[in-house]
Amino acid sequence: MNLSLDIWLSVIRLMLCGGEYLPPELIRNAKLDIQSPALPPGNSFGPPRAKTQNTGIAELTARELQILEMVSRGLQNKLIAAEFRLSEHTVKIHLHNIITKLGAHNRTEAAARFRSSQERH
Repeated sequence: MNLSLDIWLSVIRLMLCGGEYLPPELIRNAKLDIQSPALPPGNSFGPPRAKTQNTGIAELTARELQILEMVSRGLQNKLIAAEFRLSEHTVKIHLHNIITKLGAHNRTEAAARFRSSQERH
């Protein structure tokens, strides 16, 4: 908890994009005590890295892109449904399809990927 705000924000962005973060203190302790590993097999020491993933934004339909854009602005399903004259259930189905196509874990991660793709263009 003793990290600066900008570092915490970077860590959160990294994790939203599917990356992993290991606190430096954990790495230092693990390096000191190699005989009793503090990390599960397969993890390596070093700076956090984002997993390379195809964002899948190009696979989304026009309606899914519209809904994802609204989600990225923080709107609730009820408001999105009203905007497009859909039922909330239809919006939920679209969101499920969006999350699946993007390989995201939740709507927040999907929105973060959408915003990231918008910043690149």
